Formats: sequence, structure tokens, C-alpha cells
Amino acid sequence: MYRFVAGVLAPCILGRFIRPLLLIILFAWICFCIAIIPTNLKIGLDQRLAMPLGSYELDYFDAVAKYLAVGPPVYFVVTHGHPYNTLDGQNNVCNSVKCSNSSLLAQINFASKFPEYYYVTSPATSWVDDFFDWTDAPLTYQCCRVYSNDSTTFCPPSDTVGNCTSCPVSDRRPSPENFTQYLPFFLRQNPDHACPKGGKAAYSTAVELLSPVQNSSSKVLVGANYFMTYHTVLRDPQDYIVAIRRARELAENITQSWNDLRHNRTASTVIRRNIVFPYR
Repeated sequence: MYRFVAGVLAPCILGRFIRPLLLIILFAWICFCIAIIPTNLKIGLDQRLAMPLGSYELDYFDAVAKYLAVGPPVYFVVTHGHPYNTLDGQNNVCNSVKCSNSSLLAQINFASKFPEYYYVTSPATSWVDDFFDWTDAPLTYQCCRVYSNDSTTFCPPSDTVGNCTSCPVSDRRPSPENFTQYLPFFLRQNPDHACPKGGKAAYSTAVELLSPVQNSSSKVLVGANYFMTYHTVLRDPQDYIVAIRRARELAENITQSWNDLRHNRTASTVIRRNIVFPYR
């Protein structure tokens, strides 16, 4: 091998005409690679290329491309720090009466009206709005109830004979103290015919509850939490890549709208800086 390289290959490559020819070919190849980068080069790899020709996975990929009728879920995660127990903090997230037109859920709902661009097919589930409905449910439902002689003690659904009354909420919103007091009960209550708005089935893993800081009046603190929706049908890797790009764009728009609100408020009402990001 050494003799072949030293006696044949090296003299051939370093020859008078071969050496400039190789440099021209190399330069042309570099120019060709640079030219196709912004036009024809796509991110992602077709999954079929990684499979042998006789693999049963090829039939699966063909079936997915032909018959798939539902997209994967996407979670818009709100990091710890958002003031859910304040009216402004609630209005910047919820999608019901008196909520902001640019709230998190309003923007996701808007995106779902343009599935061709945002790849979002439906409005997101909202533990905040369902929690409001749960706290404001009439007494005929065994949802949020307290004892008549002690409004600070929660009346559990199992108590059907006690002297219970509806939770004291005004204008469909619990007070900051009641928000943190009732939220754990909402997340622990199973939905049933007596209270279909119980949040355990849908939201028990959607909201992180943290211990309050020392000397705080809050019962719990809301940590990271998410709002779930679904992508449109994604049939190939390119669809997945574009969908997550659009989800990140939507999350950045929500975060930016919150940051704009922070700059427009006084120091006493400023919203703590936190972000929204998509997770799939």
C-alpha cells in the first residue's frame, strides 16, 4: 500500500495537469453545495430511508400517510411566576367573559381559525375557565361549597347532608385568597353527574402546585402549567418541523404581548416576567 501511494497515486495527483484539475473540481463542488443550501435542502429525513425494503414499518408509514385523521397534542407551557390569583393575571390567560382579547387562550383560539398556517386545529383546554365555572356553580351541583357556619372550610362532595353553601365568589371570579384556597380542591375532585366541572381527570397533571413562601397569605402557589390543544394532521417529517415552528411563533407572540403589558403598567401592578413555550 505504501509503495502504491508513494510510487503511483502521489505522482498522479501531484502531476502538472491533474493537480489544477482537482482544484477546479473541488471549487465547483463547493459552489454547487452553497447554491443548493437555500433552495432545495430541507430539514428532516424521510423515515422510509432508514428502513430496509422489506420492513413492515414501510406499510405503517404508508398507512399513516393515507389514513391518519388526527394530529398530535401540543402543550403551551406557562413557566412559574404568572399571577393567576390577580384579576389582570387571569385576564391575560382566560378566554371567557371580561378576558383580554389578546390573552393566551384567545390567541390560540385565533390560531385555530387558520390551521393551514398555524397547524392548530382547535381551541386549547382551559383549566382557568373551568375553575371559574367550578367556583361559580349553583348549589344544585356539588362543586365548590363551603360550610355555612365556616366559610373558610371546604365542604367535600361526599358531604350530602351537611349545612353547605356555594363558595363566596363575586362576578364569577374568586378573590385572590379564595383562588389559592379552592384550587387544590378543584384539581382533586373527579367529574361526575353531581359536578361535571371537577378538574382531576383533565387537569390534575396540568397545574403544578407549590408550597407558599414564608409569611404569605396564599395557601398554595401556581407553578408551571399548560394548556393543551391539537395540531392538524401531520403526515411526514416536514409537517412536524413546520408545525413546531408555527407553535413557537405563536408562543413568542403570547410572551411578547405579556412583556408589552409589563412595560405599560406601574411598578405596583407589574406582571412578573415569565414565558410561554410549546411542548410536544
